[in-house]
Amino acid sequence: MGKIYFMTLGYNAAKTLKRCVDSVLNQTKYGDRIEYWFCENGSTDNTRELIEEYARKDPRVKVLYNEKNMEWNEQSSVYWDLPKLMNDDDFLCNLDADDYYDLDFLEKMIPFVLDNNLDLAAAGSNFFDERSGQVLGQRKSSQILIVDTPEKFTSHFPVYHQFTRTFWGKVFSGRVAKHMLTHNNSPADVWDIVFRYGADTYMVYSALMHCNRIGISSDILHNYQVSSGSVSYKWYGGRFPCHVIQDEDAEKFLKRFGPLSKRNREFLYAVYANSVIDSIKVLRSVKTMTEEEKLKELRKAVDSHVTSDMMDCAYPEVSRARQDIFDAALEFGKDLKEENDDLKAALKLICPNCAPYISVGDIALYARDASLKNALYNDNMTELAEQLLKLISKNAYTKQFDLFTLIQRFSENKGLAAEITDSKFIKKHGDIFLLIWKNEYGRALDEMTDIILNNKSLNEAFYQVYMTLAALLDSVDEFLIGKIKLAVYYCNHNQIEECRAVLSELEEMGIQDNDDLLEIKAKLNNR
Repeated sequence: MGKIYFMTLGYNAAKTLKRCVDSVLNQTKYGDRIEYWFCENGSTDNTRELIEEYARKDPRVKVLYNEKNMEWNEQSSVYWDLPKLMNDDDFLCNLDADDYYDLDFLEKMIPFVLDNNLDLAAAGSNFFDERSGQVLGQRKSSQILIVDTPEKFTSHFPVYHQFTRTFWGKVFSGRVAKHMLTHNNSPADVWDIVFRYGADTYMVYSALMHCNRIGISSDILHNYQVSSGSVSYKWYGGRFPCHVIQDEDAEKFLKRFGPLSKRNREFLYAVYANSVIDSIKVLRSVKTMTEEEKLKELRKAVDSHVTSDMMDCAYPEVSRARQDIFDAALEFGKDLKEENDDLKAALKLICPNCAPYISVGDIALYARDASLKNALYNDNMTELAEQLLKLISKNAYTKQFDLFTLIQRFSENKGLAAEITDSKFIKKHGDIFLLIWKNEYGRALDEMTDIILNNKSLNEAFYQVYMTLAALLDSVDEFLIGKIKLAVYYCNHNQIEECRAVLSELEEMGIQDNDDLLEIKAKLNNR
């Protein structure tokens, strides 16, 4: 057995440093084998002074320095070389500067590794509040799990995934640790994405690719501080691309053991969806970005092939992610004054059928009205039309929005409905307009016939629509009824020329002795 290396990257960690470092240096067993590499990451508090004091008193502590947070220099880059400098019989552990290990972490985990010949072992974690110290939750396995065959690596993946995903709370063998991708030996374009968020998962998966045996302990030996100031709760422009990288790494890992199963693929969609949900929550809370900037960030999730691929997955996490993308798009877009391609892309992903008919000026309406918002989210154009017609009939939102223009936009490819532009007809006869919109011409004609025969007060647009419907359906009797009633309408409204023109058309059709026509002619003769 060789050395046991610990790694900690610390930035402005003065308040938690003692708890962290002491939990490593005061382990109940194997303390003589510990070497602790601490990278002081350009802190502006007295983290540097505190860790240097430890180094003066304890030769096991090796301090490396960044002069500025996350800007690596020749000295601090050595920190990332540690895994590849290890021997096969060494071990590697990581600890965040605000977390700590139980003092018997090594006493329990090293025998667990050695007895089971493990490449990687993970312990459970307590999650505690930074202010109160109260335990908020636990990550714990109900029993010891040893994964050592291709079948187990695939079938148990949803169980061990939560333990292997993070860098901390683990013991890596030197054999697999030396394969770990870090700042110094990974593609620059990938590291540039993950280094502020998700680097630990990226590094762990690169080690997992070389693991043949992993173990999950049933002991809780690691303690994680839940802090509002941590990277998890801050916005970084690489968050959404990082989620994609993590998904691809997990899929690549699983394919080591055969074709990716439907179960594991859907589980990864759920993991990815949860990551998207968390990132959208952080993005919505940012105060220093414009709505346009937030939409550009949201676009990174929208354009991801993983996002589009997961949409058909039935996991509840996927449904929540879909809803969050939609809600964020409306929230960020409701006050925009100009069309926005990023907003359009988000809507196209969630509601591809309805999206082409939505303009930026409509977003505030959908954000405000729950029924419209729900219909849009469901991508149900018929439901949208129904809700719009209800609002029109109630004179709702008339000062803020032009609902007639909106319903006409949704009617562009709806046959006769696209030709109906009379707002009075749409408002008064919304049920009939909807039947026409749904291409139910026969039902619409029957209902309009009943209205005409009951001698209700009607306008010119009503008769014109009625005759067009009758013509489309080759309904001669209804067409003549409409023509005659239109002549009556023109006569009653003193539109003499229009009335004579209709009478002339009827005469050409051989219709002359109808009672309504005789009455009209008598009226005209008296004028």
